[in-house]
Amino acid sequence: MKKIYLLKILLSILLSFIILLSLFNYFNLVKVCDVCVDIYKRPSKNNLNFKNNFEVLKTFIKLFLIDKTNFIHKEKDSAFFEINNFLGFDKLYYDKIIPIRCLYREIFIDSIYYFVTDKNNPFIIDCGSNRGMSILFFKKIYPNARIVAFEPYDKAFEILYKNVVSNNFKDIILINKAVSNKVGKIKFYISDETIDESFNFEKDRNNYSEYLVSTTLLSNYINEEVDLLKLDIEASELSVIEDLEQNKKLRFVKEIIMEYHHTPNLKNNKLSTLMKILEKNNFGYQIGHGLIDPFDKQFPKCFCILHAYRMN
Repeated sequence: MKKIYLLKILLSILLSFIILLSLFNYFNLVKVCDVCVDIYKRPSKNNLNFKNNFEVLKTFIKLFLIDKTNFIHKEKDSAFFEINNFLGFDKLYYDKIIPIRCLYREIFIDSIYYFVTDKNNPFIIDCGSNRGMSILFFKKIYPNARIVAFEPYDKAFEILYKNVVSNNFKDIILINKAVSNKVGKIKFYISDETIDESFNFEKDRNNYSEYLVSTTLLSNYINEEVDLLKLDIEASELSVIEDLEQNKKLRFVKEIIMEYHHTPNLKNNKLSTLMKILEKNNFGYQIGHGLIDPFDKQFPKCFCILHAYRMN
């Protein structure tokens, strides 16, 4: 009896593999298998309120089957894709499919923004919210979280706003500005060569569009304990940390998760200076690798994940 049961399981796995093979090309199938390994080897995290790991994997697979399922819907003449029942949320809006796959893996599978707190309603500041995938993650692990979110790029901000409103999220403040060390205007550039329309504050590629955005001081928004400060602000990390130190606001911050961006020709975002400020203000830190080989000088920009936490 036990042998028959095991045989059925093996046949089910084989059948599933054949179905996947018929739907995917080889490259995508390898990606899905890689994600399977990542999901099931990651440590258990008690407040990840997913039904189970299978739900996370199932959503990832659906994102690769957009042309074969009705998981993603797009109205005629609409600029947005609409994803219904996204991990229990009502809707997710997005404008490009490849970036959403990358962000989903980074945020929901690798859980790069995961943090632990005893609070039911932690205060989170999200700088560089993009289209709102990080906000969905924070609301998934802490439904009562209070969030202040900054996104300077108008196109991304429009989708961010739709994602917050369509899911009836409470206690979220959206600000259509970039955080910096000064109040005013600043130019940024979006390269036509990137798939995710990420912006830069310098011209690191040949083909780009120029935008002028408003800037604000992050220190103006911190007057209470911040449980998590998330920074994904394209080589402006040091200027923001300097602002917080100068205005004595770093003392309010418990944890920082940032994507530190290094560009060889950019002289005002030195990692060594950033580390000194964090150490001076009693932060410990861990640094993880990014997606780009840090020794490839031909590539204009690379980044690493930095997790800083206040030492008791």
